[in-house]
Amino acid sequence: MGELKFFVTFGQKYRQEPHPNSGHPDGWFEVEAESYSEAREKTANAIGNRWAFIYAESVFDKALYPLGKLAELPFAPTEKP
Repeated sequence: MGELKFFVTFGQKYRQEPHPNSGHPDGWFEVEAESYSEAREKTANAIGNRWAFIYAESVFDKALYPLGKLAELPFAPTEKP
């Protein structure tokens, strides 16, 4: 099947307090995975539970997130805080 693109978004609490991995509610992280379950696992391994939702590319509306892509998961070794 090949890898699909998923989009990880962040809750409004990160508008007021800094996200430990530079997430923000006006942007997203991208993760490539073969399934939604794998995307959740990769996200959890990279940033724990500090995210709100994961969307498949087919239903994600980039126009709602003016900051755009903030990072790709998993982080490259030099990117991980």
